[in-house]
Amino acid sequence: MPKVFAVILNWNNAKDTINCVNSLLSSDKIPEKIVVVDNGSTDDSEVVLKKNLPTKCSFIQTGQNKGYAGGMRVGADYCLDNGADLLWFLNNDTVILPNTLSELLASIDRNGLQYLYSPRILYLSHPDKVYFGGAYFNTETGIFDTTLKSGSPQYGVTKDDLISDVIQGASFIAPAKIVDELGFMDEDLFLYWEEFDYCFRLAQHGIKFICVLSAEMLHKKEGSPSSESFNLNKIRVYYRIRNRVIFWKRHLRENLKQYVKRELQQHIQWFVKRQGYKDPNIWVSLMGLWHGLIGKSGRVL
Repeated sequence: MPKVFAVILNWNNAKDTINCVNSLLSSDKIPEKIVVVDNGSTDDSEVVLKKNLPTKCSFIQTGQNKGYAGGMRVGADYCLDNGADLLWFLNNDTVILPNTLSELLASIDRNGLQYLYSPRILYLSHPDKVYFGGAYFNTETGIFDTTLKSGSPQYGVTKDDLISDVIQGASFIAPAKIVDELGFMDEDLFLYWEEFDYCFRLAQHGIKFICVLSAEMLHKKEGSPSSESFNLNKIRVYYRIRNRVIFWKRHLRENLKQYVKRELQQHIQWFVKRQGYKDPNIWVSLMGLWHGLIGKSGRVL
């Protein structure tokens, strides 16, 4: 078995992180090392994690919120320095099923190390619904669809190995050689769309992506806007639109006007039909759109 190091990023949510670790330890194949990276939490996460994490885990404190890619980069560097063959990046609100890793490893053994791999991800609250089962970029809309608009799906060695345009950042395995030689996700994006940008950059080097349909896991996902603080929701709104525009500029500049026009039309509908002027998130979204167009990256909110 290759040396698999799992990296879990925590930010102000030790409970979910511990649950994720426990699910890994209940797997039929357990990673060589579990690396928990605390991304500068402002609550008591560090104390709780250090008290409750098993010896199988290594704990790293970043000292500040480096964003998703930045925090995972700290974990990736640890893995590369300590001889990992495969790096498994996990959101802390995911739950691994007993055969998730064994199915992923079986696909890697079949298809090789020229791919990145994600499992089929189901909603924790609704395990009958698929959160990620492969995704395909729609050149008309500028976003990703769950099914191909034309043509037939492509597979690797078996029908369990679905070729996808991207992996999903909530859970993906990258061969250490790819990370070491071709780099990692862009830390300047801070939050959202960084894995999609990474995939499109890797694709330029011939790397492909597989969603392993026989490897399933659960994802708690984010709370709905109605149940979370406005501050947290505006962060999500801002980075999603800003980084989507940055993604378009980097990889599909020829379609940029078309995509931005579509975004503006949606904002107008938001404004008119839902009395958007009363919703402060529309102004956050418009700021994100503008910042994406002028190339403002890094942490803003």
